[in-house]
Amino acid sequence: MLAIANPEIAALKLKNDLDAYLASGRLDKAGGKLQPMEGDPMNFILELPGVRPDGQQDPYYLKLGAKYYDLGPPTVEFVEPESFVRSRDGSPYYPVFNGPPNFALHDVYSFEDGTSGQLVCFSFSAMYYMSGHNPTPGEKWNHGEHNVAATINTLIKILRDHYQGPSKC
Repeated sequence: MLAIANPEIAALKLKNDLDAYLASGRLDKAGGKLQPMEGDPMNFILELPGVRPDGQQDPYYLKLGAKYYDLGPPTVEFVEPESFVRSRDGSPYYPVFNGPPNFALHDVYSFEDGTSGQLVCFSFSAMYYMSGHNPTPGEKWNHGEHNVAATINTLIKILRDHYQGPSKC
């Protein structure tokens, strides 16, 4: 389990790391956008395109949160674009993937603490560590070495290389 971070420090650290990522130009190159959630300094909305095998693109919205940041990775959740509530299987904003072996998306997952929710399952997402999964040393989030850039870069790659389409067209 990850320790909950000091909210003020975590929000500032996530914002600073996201600002540095934006300044790098990598998000623009990937066709993505980022916006803070109004009135909520702990969460940001990341818009990324999912690229189908035929090249067609679909917009996806992910909520990145600072609850455990940066001792652990940000929380990651696919959300609906208008309300920013969790998207569910059957929504056009819930993607379908083909692989890879170190990534999965679960609509409803029962976590070790007894709660349930969406699990964007990869080692640069905080909820991965709440699921009982154990990353290999090469996959594990390392404080001081990794930041939100690792999370976003992985999501860009997954949505480009393994995306099949929305769960509902």
